Amino acid sequence: MGVFQSYLTSNFIFTIPTDSPSYLFGLPTEILIKIFSCLKVQELLLGVGSVCRRFHSIVQNAKELWVRLETQAEFTQQSFHRIIVSHALLFKALTMQYSQKIVRYNSPDNYIECSLSSCINIVHLDLSYNTSVVTSCFLKSMPYLKSIKFVGCTSICPEDIIENLKHCTSVKEIDISKCVQFKNYHSMELADVCDMLSGLVIFLAEWTCF
Repeated sequence: MGVFQSYLTSNFIFTIPTDSPSYLFGLPTEILIKIFSCLKVQELLLGVGSVCRRFHSIVQNAKELWVRLETQAEFTQQSFHRIIVSHALLFKALTMQYSQKIVRYNSPDNYIECSLSSCINIVHLDLSYNTSVVTSCFLKSMPYLKSIKFVGCTSICPEDIIENLKHCTSVKEIDISKCVQFKNYHSMELADVCDMLSGLVIFLAEWTCF
């Protein structure tokens, strides 16, 4: 007698044999989405997304899988478009760390920034050590943004960050630690931003503005 496992979905209970080699393929889509949601983006795209057409379709089209994305991968222009641009409207939390120089040097000017401008539903954004982002103009397009991490983002000039930060009325926290381009004389301008945006906390090296 085979081994069976019962699963409860929102609509029904079903039972399948767990000793069957095709047992995973018989799972309903909503169960597969819950399983896939535990994986990292590289595992989704290069692993389960390449198993079969059904898995590929689920990975690309299931909105639940793209609400939060955390990656330290260096994208190519093609993979950046397939992952970031194609799912921009779905992201609520996006962590895209490290340089992304391949994308920057093989794309039109400000391609990364323009793509980030499409992420209009972002709440938490982490671009730490991304040295290819040269302007923070995309902040104006993120009305729900609450926290930003620009740790080590040394390619954005302080005046750019300060000016665009003024338009982020929903932001409560920004981390610009290790941004060596910020000098002591920028602290007054940052303090003015703190006064303008009630409740904002700015982290800059050993100095914190409340």
